Formats: sequence, C-alpha cells, structure tokens
Amino acid sequence: MKIQRPDLGSTVYYVRYVWTQGYSSAQYEVQRGLYAANYAGPPFQLWIRFPGGSAVWVHESALGRQVFTDPDEAQAVADEWTRRLRESWRTL
Repeated sequence: MKIQRPDLGSTVYYVRYVWTQGYSSAQYEVQRGLYAANYAGPPFQLWIRFPGGSAVWVHESALGRQVFTDPDEAQAVADEWTRRLRESWRTL
C-alpha cells in the first residue's frame, strides 16, 4: 500500500534486513529515522537519517512497502517478512 509523502522533518520507520551470526539469526527489523531531505528527481527520493548518524536514500516507491509513518504497520511488515524468510529456509 503506497502512502502519501511524509512531511519533511517527520519521523519515519524503515524496515531493514539484519544478519548477525548466520542465516538462522537473520531477520527484518524496524529502525526509526528522520525524513531529513529529498531529491526531487526524477525519480523522487527521500533521505532518511538514523540515530547514530547513518543514513539511506530511499526511492519513493518504498513508501508503504519499506518506509512507513506508523510504527505498528512497519513492525507488522517486518514480522511478516521475517516469517517468510524463515519459512523459505525450512523448504530448502
């Protein structure tokens, strides 16, 4: 589900892949960030800054798929992606 562009300076929630100690521990998690800047494009892109100073450029098509304004919605997506990831390992 695509969402409207958030307001510049607003908090967003980014779903990211985390791999720490092998495939069995890999998962998707939600990271809170700040919509800090944008590139008008084309294509339109958002620059998200995270606590600690890291940042990522995200294509506008990620809104509602990987970038959310609602933390609960982001967590539901991360949980579902993690479930599918682990399910796929069992079928290998």
